[in-house]
Amino acid sequence: MILSNEFIFNDENFEPQNDCVIKSGPTVIKMGRGQMGKEWVVKRDVYCFKITIEDTHRNTIEEAMEAVSRLPILYLVGLEIVSDENENGLALYKDLGGAAGHGGRTYCNLIGLNLGVIIHELGHGIEQEVRLSAESDLLDRWEKEAKNVDSVTVSGYGNQNPWEDMAEFCKVYAVCLQTNKLEELKERSPNRFRIWEHCMKLVNSTLRNKKCADSEDVPLKPELPVQDGSAEETLVTPPDEYEPDSPEVEVTSKSSNYSYVIFLVLLVILGLVLFFFILNLLFSKHSTVRVRVNPRAD
Repeated sequence: MILSNEFIFNDENFEPQNDCVIKSGPTVIKMGRGQMGKEWVVKRDVYCFKITIEDTHRNTIEEAMEAVSRLPILYLVGLEIVSDENENGLALYKDLGGAAGHGGRTYCNLIGLNLGVIIHELGHGIEQEVRLSAESDLLDRWEKEAKNVDSVTVSGYGNQNPWEDMAEFCKVYAVCLQTNKLEELKERSPNRFRIWEHCMKLVNSTLRNKKCADSEDVPLKPELPVQDGSAEETLVTPPDEYEPDSPEVEVTSKSSNYSYVIFLVLLVILGLVLFFFILNLLFSKHSTVRVRVNPRAD
């Protein structure tokens, strides 16, 4: 069983709430990757975070806020995590070297506003925040107590390693949260479900670094259970802040490759047609010249 095939991600399940408010900005800044851009501080519910857009990017601040307004409220803490000093929050770049997005504890870099990519990258940020702030063995537990125990796969992309598996589960959880299927998800993958809800509880409560001066504690819905604490000790973990590519890159790249192949085929066909047309034209002219130079004898 593949969870991402059973609980399919669909933008229609994430209705825009259009409840984001600009607190300040735009401020002209040099972004984390060196490009110039503009930065806004935005509030939604009790969360405050940054949105930064590279100059001449195709998306506007209004479009970015509309996309953020689609996110489940509990996931907004992921944007707060990447909005500390010298961080850009949700950062839109014109190019990321072929990737659709990169996510971690200090950045959520995107080339567009694909909601699935945003949620996947926030999953990396949430995982790293928990692992680097409180539970260094988090990925080891995910691998040993969940990924290797639950008799399901989250996605083909998630099979690469525990952190991609976790980010992909973050996306599946969001789908189920929006479609009232959390109990079904818990049934299919109980151990992943337990650890992920524990992480969400931590980042939305004890680990949350509030960015809004007037923010209150977040009412957690659904009520997230606290993990029982039966974790084994550490194994080898990845570098503290890796820069994983979004799985959407793979999908986008495949689609782009197919389009590119079709374009090349059409270009070759057009070239051949043009070649034979010119060849026929030259042959016709050559025949005409021969007739004129060597007229038929009477």
